[in-house]
Amino acid sequence: ALACAWAGAALFGNRAGCLAGALLGGSFLLSTEAGIAKTDAVLCAAVTLAMAALARIYMTSRAGGMPERRHKFLFWLGLGLSILVKGPIGLLVIVPAIVMLTLWDRDARWLRRLGWGWGLPMTALIVGPWALAITIATDGGFWREAIGGDLAPKIAGGQESHGAPPGLHLLLSPLLLFPATLLLPAALSAAWHRRSEPAIRVLVCWLIPAWIVFEATPTKLVHYTLPLYGALA
Repeated sequence: ALACAWAGAALFGNRAGCLAGALLGGSFLLSTEAGIAKTDAVLCAAVTLAMAALARIYMTSRAGGMPERRHKFLFWLGLGLSILVKGPIGLLVIVPAIVMLTLWDRDARWLRRLGWGWGLPMTALIVGPWALAITIATDGGFWREAIGGDLAPKIAGGQESHGAPPGLHLLLSPLLLFPATLLLPAALSAAWHRRSEPAIRVLVCWLIPAWIVFEATPTKLVHYTLPLYGALA
């Protein structure tokens, strides 16, 4: 919620940011996931932090300025934590957002300001020790089970009786985003009519590509789209 407020403040001002953070924090899905202490709430926090920092870097670059080093640090920190908590799920949100934003603007110059030279090693430093330890402790069994026994079946078909057709996440979103549900029509209208604004583009690119991926995945659980709720808020 704090990360969402921080993103909103950068894009639309402090008042809008504060309201966005309150809407996300009070949403039915996030408050439930956090209340039962699931990793999905931590994933939402990590992804929202990364996207909030990315939004600030993008907006500063669009204005012709130089992004702050602390914003780059927070971006790579959020990315690293998302991988540490849920493997590639955070990447499924962050990477498509970057790609779509770059293609929409037809300008990749801002990407050079992300701090790749020290950001990638920092991410590896966050994830690497755990990855090495789990590989040694399980003699590689963890990766075989995670990829062959969990990830692949979810992509290939509905796993654990959780298969559902595309559109389920969209159908459930009014309930899961409650009490902000009544604001969704206005949000969709603003996204369409103000799509040329850089701030709106960031949120659309955060929301749409990953949402399509989650809808296309045969296995569906209600918390899959939670890292995208910051953009909706």
